[in-house]
Amino acid sequence: MKTEYKFSKLQIDLTDKCNSACLFCPRTTNPEKVFNVDITVEDVKKLMRSDVKKILMCGNLGDASMNTHLFDIIEYLKTTQCDEIRIATNGSAHSPEWWERLAKALRPNDQVIFAIDGNTAESHESYRKQTSFDQILKNAQAFIKAGGWAIWQFILFDYNKDELEGAKERAQKMGFLSFRTVYSSRNLLYGVGTHKIGRKFYTNIDPICIKRNRFYVTTKGEVTPCCWVAETHQSNGIKMPKLQDFDSLNDLLESDTWNNYFQGFLDHWDEIGNTKSFKTTSDGSKYPCSGKCGKNFRNVKETINFTKDKIFLEDDGDDENSINLIV
Repeated sequence: MKTEYKFSKLQIDLTDKCNSACLFCPRTTNPEKVFNVDITVEDVKKLMRSDVKKILMCGNLGDASMNTHLFDIIEYLKTTQCDEIRIATNGSAHSPEWWERLAKALRPNDQVIFAIDGNTAESHESYRKQTSFDQILKNAQAFIKAGGWAIWQFILFDYNKDELEGAKERAQKMGFLSFRTVYSSRNLLYGVGTHKIGRKFYTNIDPICIKRNRFYVTTKGEVTPCCWVAETHQSNGIKMPKLQDFDSLNDLLESDTWNNYFQGFLDHWDEIGNTKSFKTTSDGSKYPCSGKCGKNFRNVKETINFTKDKIFLEDDGDDENSINLIV
């Protein structure tokens, strides 16, 4: 039995190490899940023996900049079919010189998304605990001056919404090429902040892993449809297919192990669609899809691009809930 889906994009948790202690992060709420491990160059070599063309370094537990092998991984990826690297980071670790080196290591079309949730230290550090707003600005400026493509990402909460316009102005003056505002479901779930999210409508699953054409790899080499599944499975002790058990990612995705595993998700989506109910016979601890990919349950993102030369684009699937502007 083989599933019909092929993936050309990869989201990877490059490390479970992080200098921050963000609110609601699984690393903060479940510290027993952290083992201080890194994905290695050899792991990435296995991953790239596949159809992967684009890589997003953004995980559940760690900050990509904390991976000891990051520069070696980037150099290797530049020799492969990978045509885009996108790194998400809190930007607070390391020195400006380190970020200058990163800008020079990346290609012109590679991007770094800096998570800066405010225009003052007080606002930003309310959510991004243990980070330094001032250090992030210094690091981002060094990255930009060295030629790096930087995106400022701002999660909107009640306490920082009055700083949004000022942050946009600062971003443009500093040389960020894009500014991305995220109206996040975490605001709705935790009772704070503003959001543009519709009501929860669980009876129509719209699996974003399929629409993104992207799957997820944990720091332990576990392969899953998305980061939400990985978090759910790790929390509930559910086994996932592991890269270490195969010679390559392609071998894993062609295996009965993967096809049997992924078929469970296909059956779950069909069951919800057929019964028009999220109360299915499927194990809810194994399939978080109704809560994460229920129709209308999406983060809304608004991106302003400050130049026509380089446009930050969301992945397929995400773009349906995104507004993209050029100013």
